[in-house]
Formats: sequence, C-alpha cells, structure tokens
Amino acid sequence: MKRIGLATLVGLVLFGFAYLAGQMPERQRASSLESQMRALQDELAEARARSRRGALLAHLLLLTDHATERNYGQAQPVSSSFFDAVQAEAGRTPAPEVRRALESILALRDRVTAALTQGDPTVVGLLHQAQLALRDTLWSPPPMMSAPASPPAAASPAAPAPSQPPSPTAAPRAEPAPAAPPSPA
Repeated sequence: MKRIGLATLVGLVLFGFAYLAGQMPERQRASSLESQMRALQDELAEARARSRRGALLAHLLLLTDHATERNYGQAQPVSSSFFDAVQAEAGRTPAPEVRRALESILALRDRVTAALTQGDPTVVGLLHQAQLALRDTLWSPPPMMSAPASPPAAASPAAPAPSQPPSPTAAPRAEPAPAAPPSPA
C-alpha cells in the first residue's frame, strides 16, 4: 500500500511538472503578444493623431486658398472652424512639442481674424507661419530633401557656374571626339 501511495505521489508530481512545462511557452507567448499589442496600439494612436493634424493642415490650406484669392468672406468661417479644431487638438495631444506648436498657431488667431475682417492681404503671411508650425508636427524629423547621389563635380573654368547665366564671351564647350574603332593587330 505504501508503494501505491508513493507511486501516486510521484505520478502527481510528474503530472504537475508536465503541466507547468506545457504552460511556460504559452505564458511567454501570451506575454510577448501582449507587449506587441501595446506597441501597435501606441503606433495606432500616433497615426491617428498625425491623421488629425493632417486634416488640420488640409483645413489650413483651404483657408489659405480663400485668403490668397481675397475671398475674405468665405475665409472667416473656415478660419473660425480651423482655430476651434486646433484648440481641440491642442487639448487632446499628450506630446508637449506638438502642444507648443499648436498653441503657437492659436496665438495667431486674433491677428488672422482681424486681418480677414479688414481684408488685409498680409493674412497670407500669418497663415504661412501656421502652415510651417503645423507641418513640423506631422514629421519628426521634418522630411529631408533628397540629396544628390554624388557630390557635384568641380566646375571647369570654361563652364559657367550653374547659378550664373552663360557668359556671351565664354568659349563653347567642345564635344569629345568619338572613339576610334580598335585596329586589328
């Protein structure tokens, strides 16, 4: 009877180890999936925030179009709704640098409103400032201009610099002579 009890106890212990050994990989996998899910949720939240700021930029571009065309009557309600949306986004964003940029845009509200009311064309300059501030919130770092594939070649004395028009006294560049065919040896 002692042997049966001992065998049962050993069997239960082995069964417990087997159960735990089967659970460990599942637990690690679940933990890994949860951390991936949190990272993806953070990325999704950032993508949604950028999308909202992109919509603000589209709204601002519409406002700028109206101001450029001197349609100040159409620009005023667009301006009001744009600045209301900027204020809502500034209150919603957790990123301090984005909030500062949005608040700098909000600081232009009274000046833009006054310029639109007075029909002042300098409002376009103010709206351009807002565009620059808003674009900076969309890209971090701001998008880079494509760099040339190779460094520019040194200008020859006969060739004018690219930023200067050709001089009428400059000698025309001679075309290279075609290569002679190889001679049979």
